[in-house]
Amino acid sequence: MQKLAKILTIVLILSMAVSIVLTGLFYFGGIVPETIDSNFPEPIWTNQYLFWAKLLFGIGAIIAIIFPIISFVNTLIHNPKQAMRSVGGLVFFGLVIFIAYIVADDTVLNITEYKGSDNVASTLKMAGTSLYTMYFLGGIAIFAIILTEIMKVFK
Repeated sequence: MQKLAKILTIVLILSMAVSIVLTGLFYFGGIVPETIDSNFPEPIWTNQYLFWAKLLFGIGAIIAIIFPIISFVNTLIHNPKQAMRSVGGLVFFGLVIFIAYIVADDTVLNITEYKGSDNVASTLKMAGTSLYTMYFLGGIAIFAIILTEIMKVFK
């Protein structure tokens, strides 16, 4: 376990160092010559900076998916009752998303001067589902905070 902690510390320091170097290059590394006279000059290191951000995001997303699965399997082996409770949480989250999908509207908007390709029913349904999911989860979080504080008063 000590070796793993040491390796993780080294990886963290290296990724932080690369991030700092790329950030410095992004801000102080120069500007693409064709964009110097424009209102929005583009730094030379933009593509490398975005690639690094996507790489870190991808690694984080993979870790965020794999470790809970490993933890769930481990819990399922050692304590199946506890594992079924976590499945209940996932079912509840899926139910919230399903209700948000049902409530979301997919009516194409009449926007003047808009020439983009995102004003279609499927994109609007997905955006509406995302918004309603966040509204529901935010409301549940606020309700849980208030309920917790009320329960503390009666203890």
